[in-house]
Amino acid sequence: MSKWNLLLAPIVGFALSPVALAMQDTSAANETTENEDVEKISVTGSQIKGVDLEGAQPLTIIDAEEIANTPADTLSELLKYTAQTRGGTGSFNTSSSGALQADSPVGQAAASLRGLGASSTLTLVNGRRISASSFANNFENFVDINSIPLAAIERVEILANGASATYGADAIAGVINYILKKDYEGAEINLGYGNSEASSSDDKINLNIVAGKNFSNGANLTGYLDYYKRNALYDRDREQTAYSFFPSQQGIYPSFNTPFFDDIDYVEASCPDPLRYDGREGFPTSSFGEYCEYNQNAYLPTYAGLEQVGAGVNLNVPVGTMNWFTEVMVSQTKSTSNSTAAPFSGYAVAYDHPDFPDELKARYDALYADLGFAPDSTLSLWGRFPEGRTLSNTTDAFRVVSGLNGYFGMWDWEAAISYSQSKSEQRGEAGIINEAQFEAALLGELCADGSTNCSPDEGGLWYNPFGGQTGNDDVLALIEEQVPRNGESTLLGFDYKMSGELFEVTHGMVSAAFGAEFRREEITDRPDPIARGTFENNYDPGVIGFGSTGAEAERDQWALYSEFFIPLLPDVDLQLAGRYDHYDDFGGDFNPKATVRYTATDALIFRASWAESFRAPSLSQVGAEVTLSSFALDCKSEFIGNYCFEGDVENTFLSKIFGNDDLEAETSTSYNAGFAWSYSDDATLTFDYWNFEHDNIVGIDGEFLLRRSINDPSLRFCGELPATITEGIGFEECENGVGVITSRLAGDVHLQLQNLGIQETDGFDITYTHYFDLADAGSLRWTFDATHVLNFDRQKSVESEVERLAGDWRYPDTLLSSRLSWSGDAWFGGLSAQYTSGYKDNIEGLNSDELERLGIRAGREIPSWTKVNANLGYEVNRDLTLRLVIENLFDREAPTAYGTGANVDHYNHDTMGRYFRVSATYRF
Repeated sequence: MSKWNLLLAPIVGFALSPVALAMQDTSAANETTENEDVEKISVTGSQIKGVDLEGAQPLTIIDAEEIANTPADTLSELLKYTAQTRGGTGSFNTSSSGALQADSPVGQAAASLRGLGASSTLTLVNGRRISASSFANNFENFVDINSIPLAAIERVEILANGASATYGADAIAGVINYILKKDYEGAEINLGYGNSEASSSDDKINLNIVAGKNFSNGANLTGYLDYYKRNALYDRDREQTAYSFFPSQQGIYPSFNTPFFDDIDYVEASCPDPLRYDGREGFPTSSFGEYCEYNQNAYLPTYAGLEQVGAGVNLNVPVGTMNWFTEVMVSQTKSTSNSTAAPFSGYAVAYDHPDFPDELKARYDALYADLGFAPDSTLSLWGRFPEGRTLSNTTDAFRVVSGLNGYFGMWDWEAAISYSQSKSEQRGEAGIINEAQFEAALLGELCADGSTNCSPDEGGLWYNPFGGQTGNDDVLALIEEQVPRNGESTLLGFDYKMSGELFEVTHGMVSAAFGAEFRREEITDRPDPIARGTFENNYDPGVIGFGSTGAEAERDQWALYSEFFIPLLPDVDLQLAGRYDHYDDFGGDFNPKATVRYTATDALIFRASWAESFRAPSLSQVGAEVTLSSFALDCKSEFIGNYCFEGDVENTFLSKIFGNDDLEAETSTSYNAGFAWSYSDDATLTFDYWNFEHDNIVGIDGEFLLRRSINDPSLRFCGELPATITEGIGFEECENGVGVITSRLAGDVHLQLQNLGIQETDGFDITYTHYFDLADAGSLRWTFDATHVLNFDRQKSVESEVERLAGDWRYPDTLLSSRLSWSGDAWFGGLSAQYTSGYKDNIEGLNSDELERLGIRAGREIPSWTKVNANLGYEVNRDLTLRLVIENLFDREAPTAYGTGANVDHYNHDTMGRYFRVSATYRF
């Protein structure tokens, strides 16, 4: 039994003890103190309970009614309707998942505030942390919000400003706090079904049950069960994305050339005419010769299929003058995602291959005859396998919290122990090919047992790369790999906090909160050895076009914090918070925060805050193994004559990326200022300016390393670098033990994760809410929510160029949401709209011929997009409610984007089209 299982046993026992107490439905309830008659409420952003903090901070709340009236079935879908989580590439969902190194983990999703990244946004459940996904997204750990069932959520609270002084690490951009349902009485079952108007099968099915019971001793037991299934939507399912603007020149019908006379490629005539570029009119050859076109979009999912099951219970049991609470949540998500078929480049195929097409062989016989040479024993081929790389992933998540709360006089206190776990198991379902076996099969040397030492004359098996690669089922059964990858992430935490009144000053009572926390985090990510780049295999994975990076790390952390509410004047109050966090791997960090609220009138509040925040290095950054990658270098004048030749525009360098257990914390300073004005009983307007400066960001910058190496000989080595050197460049020529910078590179550039980057962004939020009384016709509510980014500047390192992201590719500068909700006696409904402003297309790399082919101009902008949704509901009786939700009511097509092979920017737009969702809720 593992040490975690030994720890978990008493935690679960402690957690489930309230069940027995709750079931003691006796008539004699425990005595309660006068203080317990009214529950003191805390809000996200403060640990102080019972103090009126309304309007002190810009808090966004998505309540149960709003959730029910959206088309969302998962949290990642729900957050698409919130301006603070839209824009940029920080938030991601299954549309970015796949089998490539840069893809997000299959079936998983994360939320990011202000575009600063998912690892800079703290995710809480009922105010406490949960374990991160065991699979990282580009070296950064994140909480997989797809593992949190939507049926469990009572509301979502979003605080989009720095909050490390209250909650600790990762709250650089703010906090998203998911509040679970509790104190429920009765039961309800919800059944929903959705589909689009398109001919593709875009089904979504959702079934959830929520039930609760109050006991006479004051206890409550609330439980929920949620099932959700969504079919995959593929790019090929929509006319707009069915065929990529930029198809690949490496296709299922490979291009061939000779090992030594490789100035021109030939492709076989069996490649279909519309795909064969062989010099015919309208089908010009490339600079390498002939090729058969490959449409990536025929294989790529727009959204991967997803199946989710979640369940949980929340218990509250009075125990004397205390309350014993327990939260248990379990979930399982399953998903399968695809990437394009793996490309193969330069592999040798036998010239006497039994499937060699006669017409192609005749062309090569003629070529060799013209050259006056006998044919070589092999040809080289460039192509792709017929099946896309397909991965499945199953994630099991578990969370349990159990604790006590109560009062010491006028002070409330709470203590709890929590444990959460996320386990993922990934498998290759198709298209992951063993390289050594594939090489052998091209030469007829693959044995029936999978070994590679047979000969064509003694039972050796052949892989047929000709004629569209058909008839290879038996060989593929031998050479396809499952490349299992198993990960586990755990978090064990203890916390204690108390809040109450300290003393009275002239203008009111000074209140305070104090707390302490301890937690232990562990993460392991163990890919199949054949898919990893290791010292033993010279960092060359044994499968083609696929690789995974392992990681293993652990840390202990403790924290002390305090917070004070001080009434300075009758209409001015101050909140001061400070927190010290200590980590056993990189040390400590103290973060303060100050918030000022000025209540000018009963209707007008001015507010401002300043905070310092930090992000601890992700465990996947600290404990990462070597990752194979590459980077592009712009050939600026300083690189001509060393890393670039005269006339070069850009060069690409292969690289190895190493983890770093000496990373420091990322830091941030943020401030905001604004007001909330209720100029009538029915209307409220808020305005807030915000600014974030985020420094010491962990990353890599190949250009920065190459620039430093020009003047720093310690970074230039002789020959290919060994694994013990984590940063540097190897050269083929040396002088006095130092690599000669004008010579050819030997092997890959070595880069190590470091604290290099900086980013700064500022903008403003506007919200408006107005209620209208329509007398007998019911009531109407109009809400408006807007975020405008003034600036968003990012640098990979202090010496790199500033990327001005606001309004650039994938970073729209204006995001609006508006909703009109109507409620009558039995009927209710509404209209909502999401606006995404235009931004620059990513077409700087296209030459004039490509621009002319596409019919666009340099500097093109992707147009703005507005999507309108509608909902209509009817309360048949007190037990039954019916709902209809229509997403994309006017069936508006997503704007075309030429900066991506998908033809649409899936981070900011979607191609689902008009979508209908019907649901029924029955209460009993």
